[in-house]
Amino acid sequence: MFKLVFDDPKELRNYIQSDKVTGLPLSTQALYFHAIVNGIFDKDDNITNIKALARAIGASEGDIQLLTDEDYYREIKGEDR
Repeated sequence: MFKLVFDDPKELRNYIQSDKVTGLPLSTQALYFHAIVNGIFDKDDNITNIKALARAIGASEGDIQLLTDEDYYREIKGEDR
């Protein structure tokens, strides 16, 4: 399971327009944006369908890993959905 790093939508909106985000590969950006817009969140705001979203848009495990490595998401250890 993954958790968004930002809680404030305005802060997130400003961030996604930054060079850091726009410098990501397009497939990684697409996954990031789809997770924000179409993610299914549990009661603790964890994204429960990141892998399904990745498959739906043709993103790879590498895109998920890049988002995790760059701290766009936090992986919740022991959870894998």
